[in-house]
Amino acid sequence: MDITDKTIREIAWEEFNSTPSNPTTIENSNPKLCKFHLDSTQDVADSNTLFCGKPHWIDKSGKHHSYCWYHYEITHERK
Repeated sequence: MDITDKTIREIAWEEFNSTPSNPTTIENSNPKLCKFHLDSTQDVADSNTLFCGKPHWIDKSGKHHSYCWYHYEITHERK
């Protein structure tokens, strides 16, 4: 895939849409799942609060992130 034709966010969005949805509560989550909070109107401490639940992102350096690639891209600025 040529990054010059698409932005990194567009590529991340395509990858996000190609993986199955897996909304999960924090109790049912594990360290390998995205912790992006899906409903900003709910308290994160509420046991019914849902998080993304897609596989978390591991960057090229091997660093594990608490979000999937797409949610990481929309919540972090590139330097």
